[in-house]
Amino acid sequence: MLTFEGTYGRMNKKGESMFNLFKKKGNNNRREFNSDLAYIAGKGTELKKFIQDGINDIIQKDVQDKKVLMSQLYNNGEISYYNGRNGTLFDWQMNGKTSGFDVCFNDEEQMGYISIAVHKNGEVSGYKWGNYGKDKAKDVSLGNLSTEDAEYIVRLLLQQTDDKGIFDIPIDSIDWEASTFNE
Repeated sequence: MLTFEGTYGRMNKKGESMFNLFKKKGNNNRREFNSDLAYIAGKGTELKKFIQDGINDIIQKDVQDKKVLMSQLYNNGEISYYNGRNGTLFDWQMNGKTSGFDVCFNDEEQMGYISIAVHKNGEVSGYKWGNYGKDKAKDVSLGNLSTEDAEYIVRLLLQQTDDKGIFDIPIDSIDWEASTFNE
C-alpha cells in the first residue's frame, strides 16, 4: 500500500510532512533515509502508452463516427496531465485516483472532451463529453492495471510533476523513464 508519512518537502497546513522518504529502523523508531529506488526498464513508458493508446482509440472512433473533428480538439488531441487544481497527492488520497489525463476542446473555454484517471484499484476510467463539453458526461473505461502499476504511476507522477512544481502539462513532457523512490 502506498502511504505518505515522514519528512520530504511537502507540508500540510499544520506543518506536518506528507511524504515518507525515511523508514523506521529497529524498535527504537529511529528513521533512516529510504534509498530504495524502483525502476523497471520501460515500465513508465509502457504505462503512458496504455493510457495514451486508450484515449487515442476513443478519439479515432469518435472521428470515424463524425462525433468530433481533430481540429475541434486542443493541439489536435494533445493529452495533458491536469494536476494543478488539487495536486496528485490530494487526488490519490482523497479521491482514490490520480489527477486527470485530459483532452480539451479547442475553443475559448477549452472544456474537457475526455478525462481519464488511474484509480487505486487499478481501474483506468473517466468521462467523455460532446458538444464542446456541454453534453452530459458518458463513462469510458480503458481497462485495468495491477494495483502495483497504479502505485508505480502515482509515484512517478508525484515525483516527476508535483514535487518539481510542474502542473498541467502535456504527458509527452513528463519523464516516464525516471527512477522513482519507493515511499
